Amino acid sequence: MNEREIEIVRFILANKKTHYRDIAHHMKLSQRTIASTLNHLANILPQFGVTLVRRPNVGIYIEGKTLRLQQTLQAAKLGLPQSKS
Repeated sequence: MNEREIEIVRFILANKKTHYRDIAHHMKLSQRTIASTLNHLANILPQFGVTLVRRPNVGIYIEGKTLRLQQTLQAAKLGLPQSKS
């Protein structure tokens, strides 16, 4: 994951449930850019055992056990090498 993706995932996890406009405002990016990034994240998050859920009128959230994902985010924050497993 790149820095933008990491920051978006952290934002979603911190807020539990959010919306495109909230992420766009936080990241200072367009909603179109956020949508594109979320499309990419939807493809890579399953390797961490979680799913990115986007439901109209409900919000955007991450479903599943997030421990592995949070460990990866923590390692990225500390600049530690990430395992490929």
